[in-house]
Amino acid sequence: MSDPDRGHGLRLAADELYNARWEVSHRFQLPSGAKSGVYAARFDFEMSGKPMRYFTSFIVRRPESRPKAPLLVLVSSNTWLAYNSAPFPVNHGPGLINMGTGGLANSHPGAPVYSCYSDHRNGQPTYKVGMNVPWPAAGPNKTYIGGGYSHLLRGERFLHLWLDQNGYEYDVISDHDLHRDPDVLDGYQAVVINGHSEYWSAPAYEGLDRYLKSGGAALVMSGNTMFWRVSFDESGDIMECRKFGKSIGGRMLAKVGELYHSHDFKRGSLMRFCGYPAWKLIGLECIGWSGGKFKPYQVDLPDHFLFNEPNKVEPKNGVAFGFVTDQLGAVGHEYDVRLSTLLKTTPNPALPGLVEPEGIVTIASSRDKRNVLDFNAESHKPRVGGEETIAEIIYWERPQGGRVFHTGSIATAWGMYHDESLGQLVRNVLYHFGVTPRSTCQ
Repeated sequence: MSDPDRGHGLRLAADELYNARWEVSHRFQLPSGAKSGVYAARFDFEMSGKPMRYFTSFIVRRPESRPKAPLLVLVSSNTWLAYNSAPFPVNHGPGLINMGTGGLANSHPGAPVYSCYSDHRNGQPTYKVGMNVPWPAAGPNKTYIGGGYSHLLRGERFLHLWLDQNGYEYDVISDHDLHRDPDVLDGYQAVVINGHSEYWSAPAYEGLDRYLKSGGAALVMSGNTMFWRVSFDESGDIMECRKFGKSIGGRMLAKVGELYHSHDFKRGSLMRFCGYPAWKLIGLECIGWSGGKFKPYQVDLPDHFLFNEPNKVEPKNGVAFGFVTDQLGAVGHEYDVRLSTLLKTTPNPALPGLVEPEGIVTIASSRDKRNVLDFNAESHKPRVGGEETIAEIIYWERPQGGRVFHTGSIATAWGMYHDESLGQLVRNVLYHFGVTPRSTCQ
């Protein structure tokens, strides 16, 4: 018992891959004036006589020599990596490609096939995934659950296109950039958290908290936000995530005793149980998922200043807004609500005595009679409490400093790109956060 090395273990999985160790075969010099943003290198080739196309997505960060833009956009790169189930898929066809959590068909039976959503071949839980491997899940042409919807990079691109079309200047960083340098947020008028921002590290969470406390502003256009905790090794080659609970995507053979990370020795699994709850930082918490049934938002506070200043928002029929099509809304797949709403669905919260922060105002919401997850991440049939809210749009002037606007849905940007009312609401938010388009900058 006095052995200082006691308690350590070695865990092996033959199919683990952290670094493809490919030699560099081509280099490309970025133009010195390249705009910060998301780019993709396109490779056209043939396989068995069939034309194929493969994209490699990458982020161009702002050079230190260039002043910061008013707006910083955070891409959900941790989530892209978490879903990277088959790094070497066989399907590289042109056009949109529908891809589920299991990835695409493997190009070789011996190639690795595991991710945060699948186990290793012999059933060992996946706790670590490599970053220096191909990322087909980060492709710009990947869709999910049909209807043109995407929860990864393609879904986030709708925000970037909207910002470009409306004349807003912005810089882009990845989740890992924020993890490595949490103070990178300093100096921006507002930060946008976009898409499926599901996987967060403690340093990133703490960095956003400091930024808001110093008077910053966050525009959160995400669902299933800050759900799982991740960490990274010192080399930046490996992301670690220890999921527990089979009903919410935890690994089948994951044990309670294996919840603690090897990189930082802190508890893993859900952020809300690791001391980094989303509701305390950005006002909303994930209430679950439901596949491809998408709903619009409904206006709850039409007199709120964000619906009227500087421009009046005019929803369809005076109430509903956030439509991708006449029938398809911007709220679906995964979504977030206030803590007070989530607790209405929870018979016995695992953390008793929780109190929602003061000052949160729900200005719009989306409702549907569907099953949800409670605070304990458990599903109940029938739904407890009769609460039908599945997403909320909030404005929050935090008592500890900073302002937050949160839309509570992965598909917000998809809806905003197609719906003028939702776009007008976001323009009003950016205006009040001190971010204006180039044409109106003074």
